[in-house]
Amino acid sequence: MDVTLTTLEEVEHQLNAALCQRTFGFAEALRLVVDLYLEQRIANTHLDEDGDMLLFQAGAYGFGDEKNVYTLDITRQIISADTEGADEFDEDLLDAEDWDDSGSEDEDWEDENWEDDERMQQLSLSFVYSLADDETPPAGTAFWCASPESVEAFFAELATQAAFQWAQDKVAVQWQLRTYDV
Repeated sequence: MDVTLTTLEEVEHQLNAALCQRTFGFAEALRLVVDLYLEQRIANTHLDEDGDMLLFQAGAYGFGDEKNVYTLDITRQIISADTEGADEFDEDLLDAEDWDDSGSEDEDWEDENWEDDERMQQLSLSFVYSLADDETPPAGTAFWCASPESVEAFFAELATQAAFQWAQDKVAVQWQLRTYDV
């Protein structure tokens, strides 16, 4: 398979164009995201350093005041060098075991663990489903696909998830595609 170099914004544009052409279920939209993940590398990222990964998330949370909804989401997360003209990801990215998981927003933590020229972004595609008043949704879940070589295992895990199975015969009331800095 030929792999091309692109930007996260271009991937978002391609997904948006495809999603606006016709109605997609979550499984079909997920396949679009994964196909683009396999076919297009984001410039200035390094796969060996978790610089381009997929995240599947599902749970009973919604947008705004919506409380009776269930959301399935596929997110592409990248960490890239935020330097104009940079050819490749910063090779000196800290090892994951050096990161502090305390959740603190302490400035010292940021200075110690985050390089000035690194930028984390997410491209998130969420499908929102209405829940009946008496409906009990599946438990929330989240798991990562760390590399293109892990896509087969990612799909195998996804197939076992109650949330994914639950959504197969459902029609989403809305979908949202957005890119943002983390």
